Amino acid sequence: MQGLLKVLIIKELSEGPKSGYLIMNELETKTGKRPSPGSVYPVLKSMEELEYISSKQEGKLKIYSLTTKGKRYGLSLLKKRNTIMANKIELLKELNDGKDSEEIRTFFCKLDSLMEQSKNIALFHGLMSDIHTLVTQKNFNEKEEEFLNIFRQTKKKIIKLIEK
Repeated sequence: MQGLLKVLIIKELSEGPKSGYLIMNELETKTGKRPSPGSVYPVLKSMEELEYISSKQEGKLKIYSLTTKGKRYGLSLLKKRNTIMANKIELLKELNDGKDSEEIRTFFCKLDSLMEQSKNIALFHGLMSDIHTLVTQKNFNEKEEEFLNIFRQTKKKIIKLIEK
């Protein structure tokens, strides 16, 4: 969860400097779950040690800002996300007999949008991480057909859900 929290904090701070309290409020608003101070402040401290963020005291509040290094790190995460999106499209093309289509792109854009808006964003990210782990295993070839069947069934269910 700390890795996801780091990503969410970078996303928040990319919008501008914020206090730890405001970061927690924003995360609660966007995810539906309020992270505890016991989880947020250690991550902020480690991010400051990594020089991804800096802080300054303003009265009683400590205000956090992204550093240049933190912005670069955020951009690298965005590039990774774009790579993941491209990989998703390639996987779907494979499942769609090698055809690239607007339907494929629309499907994953809608899915990503649902992920971003969901109050269960950690669940979605965990699922994508599990899929990545599965497809990068050495013995994935043995499991590939079963995975593709599950994926095809799930795709159909998700499309039906999106179209409602």
